[in-house]
Amino acid sequence: TSDTTEVEVGPVDWEPVSLGDEGVIDDLVLVSDTLGFAASGSRVLRWDGRLWATYGEPAGADGVVHGVWADEEWAVAVGADGLAYERFLVAGGGGLWQELPGAPAVALHAVAGRSSDDLFAAGADGTVLHWDGAVWTTKFTSATIDLNAIWVRPGSTGDDGVFAVGTGGQLVSFVTPAGGGDKVWKAAQIAAGTVVLEDVIGLSDGTLVAVGDKHTITVKRPTAAAWQGQVSNDERERDLAALA
Repeated sequence: TSDTTEVEVGPVDWEPVSLGDEGVIDDLVLVSDTLGFAASGSRVLRWDGRLWATYGEPAGADGVVHGVWADEEWAVAVGADGLAYERFLVAGGGGLWQELPGAPAVALHAVAGRSSDDLFAAGADGTVLHWDGAVWTTKFTSATIDLNAIWVRPGSTGDDGVFAVGTGGQLVSFVTPAGGGDKVWKAAQIAAGTVVLEDVIGLSDGTLVAVGDKHTITVKRPTAAAWQGQVSNDERERDLAALA
């Protein structure tokens, strides 16, 4: 109508909302200075060099994402109940998350790989899975271990160069048995049995480093026969959650 009425609405208050407001940031991967991804609640967040923004909910609002991994062309997210989704990065940040079906219905906590058809995921019940671009293959399970992190050595091939850590101070990897013979997937204790290891990473010289709760730092050097615990100057002896 032609009638107008002025309404007093008062000042508008902006409410700050964290991009991680669904809970914790469970995982983070940086591909470059201008590309990164994080897992938070049901969402994946994307970094563009200036700010973080929501990059979709792979399994919907009820899904839970625990781990992310990416390269310059592709991202993958894993989470509760065998959640596994991929998303190809296209101009303008478009594309949709597509399910990678067939993973066991266990909580997947971490994912890493070499390409979109060669990646590994780790999670509850000592589960280590491999995706070849078409199907998931179970490489290892253990009812006594929950795996929290996985790292794949650059330049490695096949099952070699894959390391996962978790509860009981355990590391799972593809090794030659003590008596010789073909390599097998095996769990080994690299920290105290009461320790929960939270992350593992390798250095360019072949050194491996793992960290966990109870101020745990353990290192395996290429020339050493065993993992060795390390100390730091942190007087508070805090739990350690991640490496980079």
